[in-house]
Amino acid sequence: QYNLGVCFDNGTGVSKDKQMAVEWYRSAADQGHAEALNELGSCYESGNGVAQDEERAVLWFQKAADRGLSCAQNNLGRCYEHGTGVHQDVVMAVYWYQKAAHQGFVSAQYNLGRCYRLGIGVEQDDEIAVRWYKKVADQGLAAAQYNLGVCHSQGRGVAKDDAMAVLYYQGAATHGHVNAQNALAFCYEQGIGIGADQQQAFYWYELAAKQSLVDAQYTVAVRCEKGLGTVPDPVQAVHWYHMAAEQGHVLAQYTLGKCYIDGIGVEKDDFLAARWIEIAAEQGHAGAQYCLGTFYETGTGVPKDLELAVNLFTAAALQGHTDAKQTLERLIGPGCNGLDEQKSSLAVFDDSDG
Repeated sequence: QYNLGVCFDNGTGVSKDKQMAVEWYRSAADQGHAEALNELGSCYESGNGVAQDEERAVLWFQKAADRGLSCAQNNLGRCYEHGTGVHQDVVMAVYWYQKAAHQGFVSAQYNLGRCYRLGIGVEQDDEIAVRWYKKVADQGLAAAQYNLGVCHSQGRGVAKDDAMAVLYYQGAATHGHVNAQNALAFCYEQGIGIGADQQQAFYWYELAAKQSLVDAQYTVAVRCEKGLGTVPDPVQAVHWYHMAAEQGHVLAQYTLGKCYIDGIGVEKDDFLAARWIEIAAEQGHAGAQYCLGTFYETGTGVPKDLELAVNLFTAAALQGHTDAKQTLERLIGPGCNGLDEQKSSLAVFDDSDG
């Protein structure tokens, strides 16, 4: 009955039918079949073939976990950790992770390492975290390999060892772990734990960028523009600036605007330049605020508006932007008394704990 449920769930030998899968899982679960109990819990948790019901999912996970099924114990631990279908209880989460981890269940071993690293449900202990990460990393789990790399890089739970960090980053990066790819690229860029190699740095940054890691996208854009580890390619630079800018990366937004100003990789377009510079300015980037101020002062890409220009110059000057301060002195006069008034208006209460 359980196997038939799996067939309907996956569409193996029959047409895929999630509701029929649930019925066969239920028939097997009613007879105490542990795997069926767990699968039924997963169906209720995700709403796969039944109406989603997280509380009922926990009940099925509990029954399977009580029968010693390690994957169900891990699922139950996850529910307790995040308060999914049950009152959040991180101590109970660790209890079930430990049950599954001691049976060799990889995900539970990783979760247990994470709990020790972060102090979730247990006293924080980097050395114990490393021991659990090591067990999992040796089995090829990329996330554990990456975290071990970070531990070796920072000397957390182990002696600091940049070369060992690189080895773990390489293992995780090869398995597609995006943060490991980015970290490995940085090591190649800076020559940390391995010989500096700008082409390898670009290779790994680009892989991370293609997985939508925004910082990597911005870094690839800069490298394409400057020809670092690759041939200069302003068109590709703009492509990656745009990708990062769309994800809210303020430096990418500002730089993309500058590309439209100068016609780097794109045709000059004052309107688009103003659009991206304004988006960066709204995020508080001083250079963008100053640049947008010059646009409003001169009517470049936006309607001319001297009052708005002064406000933008003031915002940039408050962040220490030298050109903005000089422009204010030119427009308002030496001293810029209005600037001091705006500084005082920016003061806010400090409501942090004493």
